[in-house]
Amino acid sequence: MASRRIYIKTIGTEEVKQLTSDENEQFSPTWSPDGSQIAYLARSNDGLSLSVANVSSQAAPHRLLIPQEPSHWEQGALSWAPSGSSLIYPDHSGTSPNSSIFLLDLHTFSTRSITTPPAGWEGDLNPAYSPNGKWIAFTRASETAVRDIYFMSTATGELHQLTHDHLNIDSLAWAADSSFLIFSSNRGGKYGLWKIGLKDKLPERLPVGTEDAYQPAVGPKAGELAYTQGSAIWSILRLQPSSGKETPVQSDSVLTSTQQDSAPALSPDGRFFAFQSRRSGNQEIWIASQSGDQLRQLTFMAGPLTGSPSWSNQGNKILFDSRPEGHSHIFCVPAAGGHPKQLTFGDANDITPRWSHDDQSIYFRSNRGDRWQLWRVPAAGGDPQPVTTGDGIVPQESPDGKWLYYTRGDEDGIWRVPPTGGAETQILTQPSAGYWGYWQITSRGIFYLDRGDSSSAIRLFNPDTKITSLYAMLKQTPPVYAGLTVAQDGKIVLLTDQHDAGRHITLIQALGE
Repeated sequence: MASRRIYIKTIGTEEVKQLTSDENEQFSPTWSPDGSQIAYLARSNDGLSLSVANVSSQAAPHRLLIPQEPSHWEQGALSWAPSGSSLIYPDHSGTSPNSSIFLLDLHTFSTRSITTPPAGWEGDLNPAYSPNGKWIAFTRASETAVRDIYFMSTATGELHQLTHDHLNIDSLAWAADSSFLIFSSNRGGKYGLWKIGLKDKLPERLPVGTEDAYQPAVGPKAGELAYTQGSAIWSILRLQPSSGKETPVQSDSVLTSTQQDSAPALSPDGRFFAFQSRRSGNQEIWIASQSGDQLRQLTFMAGPLTGSPSWSNQGNKILFDSRPEGHSHIFCVPAAGGHPKQLTFGDANDITPRWSHDDQSIYFRSNRGDRWQLWRVPAAGGDPQPVTTGDGIVPQESPDGKWLYYTRGDEDGIWRVPPTGGAETQILTQPSAGYWGYWQITSRGIFYLDRGDSSSAIRLFNPDTKITSLYAMLKQTPPVYAGLTVAQDGKIVLLTDQHDAGRHITLIQALGE
């Protein structure tokens, strides 16, 4: 499996040079003020590290720090102070579940937290020093897909909130004169580039980078702007069983789009499936027949990220999560269409809802206990109650209601616990961390993604006999998170697929001229 590497391209030529010969995964590069070094993050079997490499030599990079690794290490996670004296990055403080911005002093190599996000929030991400060194901008996330821009004075620590939209902000960069910020956001539906001044009330959309534009980078001269653009083909596939053969199976594409169709959920009778899609501009819940016909939009939340559909066992209702007020909550909508009903409330984040086998309860992942756990609420309404003490996501009751099975956000495997609580036991070491949506409990057993070293497969595990069998070998590993769905009799398996994915860098040297 290919890993990310850092390369340097000389403007005006086709020359591309790899920064180091290090084979570890590398990402989030940031230049030193004098351009002689690049700091970056690397991930190896030893975990995450923050390293610095010289641009003009092949000397081995110098590892500066091993952070605790917050939940979101991404492009734009590092920024070098204009004075050259420090680096800032997101990290955890002790056992705190949310991330804050940390400062690494490059003279003493001491670290300290410089921001304090509210309890229960995802935390602070995407830090960036202003070129004049007076400000630090960052995003504050109440939940992964809900971020607003803040900036603080490096001299006094005074904090200002710049946006108040409760939408997602992918990345940001300062203008060369430190007077405004450019950022990538989905506030216009698809991700595009926007700008906002430090005293502006509303952002302004840029005339460039209007679709699928991310990771803006501003050059030292006015008008210099680079950003990435990308696309991919997303499909919902229907898998055919391998009949025990260790060769990739044929699969039929049920739906194909460039707008990220994913997370399919079959109806109990297998005639239809719900899924999340960006085909309307915003991510909403859609429904299609098993063959991909009779396509219709089910939700119209009009902005906030909406996903994780789950069909009731009676087939008349669909659960989903959405973020209309800055925190994710659970909603229920008639499968035939209608107005969604909000089921959970408060300042916590509630995601990935699933019905109990009798539709009397709803399970979901929540951080309302100041850490991620599985919770349960009566479908008719009432107070949520914790089910697990540890993390859990994508909870699914067994068909007989005796067990609650689940994955975890940052760990490999599948666990189970009695629905009323009790011992939490790991029963499988797959699917891998990040692929927590690729499994389903059925009357035949648990279908799950086995992400092997050289190939991936869908396998079937019987929790009673502990026997595992092959269902289908896959041609490629599917994208993270998105997931699969299986009919209760195991005769229909739908899988999220992504192919022809790629990104390129666009450079503009006279923006606004």
